[in-house]
Amino acid sequence: MNFNMKAAWYEQTGPAANVLRIGELPLPQPGSGEVLVKVHASGINPSDTKMRAGWRNTAMAFPRIVPHADGAGEVVAIGPAADSALLHRRVWVYNATALYDASRGLGTAAEYCALPAGQVVPLADGTAYEQGACLGVPACTAHRAVFSEGPVDGQTILVQGGAGCVAHYAIQLATLSGARVIATVRKRLLMLALQARRTQCFTQGRMSCNACATSLEGKAWIESSRSIWVPTWPLMCN
Repeated sequence: MNFNMKAAWYEQTGPAANVLRIGELPLPQPGSGEVLVKVHASGINPSDTKMRAGWRNTAMAFPRIVPHADGAGEVVAIGPAADSALLHRRVWVYNATALYDASRGLGTAAEYCALPAGQVVPLADGTAYEQGACLGVPACTAHRAVFSEGPVDGQTILVQGGAGCVAHYAIQLATLSGARVIATVRKRLLMLALQARRTQCFTQGRMSCNACATSLEGKAWIESSRSIWVPTWPLMCN
């Protein structure tokens, strides 16, 4: 396939209204071990907007950057050495722009995105593309926060900032893995939604582990619990 695609990009950092451009760019071609994904939904993370804004005087890693690390869509072409089983699969993708090593500058804010097959994950048929586009940074961060010290079955997990996007996944992962989850939130409606998922909630804001223990069962609770704080990032998709 050799044609242009619609995309958003920037060639210098700054406010979105000043630096973002929308137009047509050449269709990327999948290289060795890569696949080409037709993007149906693009996920926006704080890391994407901070990089575009020039946070902490971040330099441009490439002359032109198509933003957004996460997304979801369908694999429409595969490069040499890529797994042919991915062709025509519904997938979600992560770290398309390689934010952490600045090795790529072509994210999912485009009709198509080429990236390593190892960063492409099959998306269940019952899961919407918009949901898949929100799995990359938030869900991976949540998984790391919950399981970095091992299994949580039978443990009590305190998730501070329970209404955020990362916390949204942390609560689900911990609950599904057999943990008792306690969360702090600021808004009562969000508290009720979390309680519907068998999560005990407090609305006092970012409570300390000791404060929650005192409110529940006394300080002895600390000995068999873990505290997780995750950013209260909003859920945002294009």
